[in-house]
Amino acid sequence: MKRFISFLLCIAVVMSLVSFGCNNAPEVVDETPNPVVTQEPDKTEEPVVTTEPTVEPVITATPDTTEPTDDPVETVAPVETQQPTNTTVPTTAPTTVPTTAPTTAPTTAPTTAPRTAPTPRPTPTPVPTPRPTPTPVPTPTPASGPYANFSSEDILTGATVTGAIIGRYDLTMINIWATWCGPCVSELPALQSLYTQLPSNVNMMTWCNDSGSALARAKQLLNNVGSTFYSLKWNSRLNSITSWLQFLPSTVFVDRYGNQVGGVVTGAHSASGYMNLIRDRLAMLGLDGGNCDEVENVGGLAVVCEK
Repeated sequence: MKRFISFLLCIAVVMSLVSFGCNNAPEVVDETPNPVVTQEPDKTEEPVVTTEPTVEPVITATPDTTEPTDDPVETVAPVETQQPTNTTVPTTAPTTVPTTAPTTAPTTAPTTAPRTAPTPRPTPTPVPTPRPTPTPVPTPTPASGPYANFSSEDILTGATVTGAIIGRYDLTMINIWATWCGPCVSELPALQSLYTQLPSNVNMMTWCNDSGSALARAKQLLNNVGSTFYSLKWNSRLNSITSWLQFLPSTVFVDRYGNQVGGVVTGAHSASGYMNLIRDRLAMLGLDGGNCDEVENVGGLAVVCEK
């Protein structure tokens, strides 16, 4: 019995010690700083409550070594174990970082550049192109002089040539030649060269003092030099006009009226010699001309221009 009572007392002492130790145990505070939580808009975070675990008293049973007695057993009132109070660790209210409302940049309304109405281009008034006034072709002056009254046939082409051709030019040079005349034949190339150099108001032709079969020879000679000027066949009318003829070759100059200008030039000459004579005759007519100088003597006769 005594052992039983001792056992109970030991239990009571142990329980008292355990209860005292639990009540005087230091509070454990979680010193870990709570993180600052950036609160997102419209979200509230619940506070965290830390609860200490409850420690149950441990009862150690001491074996009963006392001998049983007949003494009454005292009943020891059980010691009430005080439950530990839950310690709420105050939590720091989360700091809400104020959110700065985004500044909206004012939108500038785009300025519409005023459109300039296109200026209509004036339609150019068509300017009529003036038509050049046609230069009237001068009507050939009717020739009445002795050299304007003739008609003959060209040796190369067979075309009929009349005295009307004299009135188309200010000056016409007439060279009289024959196939049997050596100086006449020798100057045919010079005559062709001269013809290509004549001014537009001057013309040249030849009269061939041949007939019959001699005309075939004349045609051949003209073809040999590439003649492009008229060379007329001899006839009675040309013979009457040249009644003064004494030497071959002989050259005479005629104005547009069929009248002789200056004296008769005898002998063969070069193209430049004939050109000097032409300038001189034009000067006699009051047109552009040159000095009358002694011309080159090809046929053996020295001829000086007559003024």
